[in-house]
Amino acid sequence: MDHEKQIEQLLKNNPEGLTIQEIVNKLGNAWNTVTRNLAKLEGAGKIRIRNVGQAKLHYWNHKI
Repeated sequence: MDHEKQIEQLLKNNPEGLTIQEIVNKLGNAWNTVTRNLAKLEGAGKIRIRNVGQAKLHYWNHKI
């Protein structure tokens, strides 16, 4: 499974949202790999991001 699909599945399974660090920790991928794939997913409209203080929570966009 490619990194983008792993992130998709992880966000689908965590509807409360995850930070980049949580995604990195859960998947064991490099920070740059995760941020690059999150940017792709956001550009495709598959995820949404909400700022909470200094953190950003990433959510699967259920409208797709």
